[in-house]
Amino acid sequence: MSDNYVGRNPSPAAGTQVTLDALAARIAVLEAARPTLGAPTPAAGTFVDFAIPAGAKQVVVSYIGISTNGASSLRLQLATGGAIDATPTYFGGDNRAGGAGDLTGFNDSNGFDTPVGVSAAAVLHGAAILTLVNPATNIWSCVQVLGQSDVARAGSGGGSKALAGVLDRVRLTTLNGIDVFDAGSFNIMVIG
Repeated sequence: MSDNYVGRNPSPAAGTQVTLDALAARIAVLEAARPTLGAPTPAAGTFVDFAIPAGAKQVVVSYIGISTNGASSLRLQLATGGAIDATPTYFGGDNRAGGAGDLTGFNDSNGFDTPVGVSAAAVLHGAAILTLVNPATNIWSCVQVLGQSDVARAGSGGGSKALAGVLDRVRLTTLNGIDVFDAGSFNIMVIG
């Protein structure tokens, strides 16, 4: 019997030993998949960027009480090689329910947009979930669900984006790119 014997694994076959090395390898796999929660970041300026570590497979972006000084929808953009990809190759759409414009559809183009919050009084809450669909081609899917607390309105959207390289940054901005965030905070959780 070896010194690194710790027990028997009942699953594969009776008598199969689990070594400390094998156990350490299993723990390393679990540690790599552990979610990492960022620090809340105040919404300020015309955009907020989050660095994404290599190996990320899923990114959850949380919106807490977000408001801007204008009437432009929020936009989520992805970056690779340190450069934001603002080309019109984001595929998907959004809609909203509650209030004027119920079930109005919007097609995404230069980012993942959400149609809620089209006034300076809008206060937004919710999340966007980015999931790596194909690591070989760097295709990411996006699902967004946001609600407004200033009026009874909700918006949702979904889409996909193929990047030229590995995702390394996420940008939160507005459709027009000039409205300024004036309240709330963002946060991210990365699963790798």
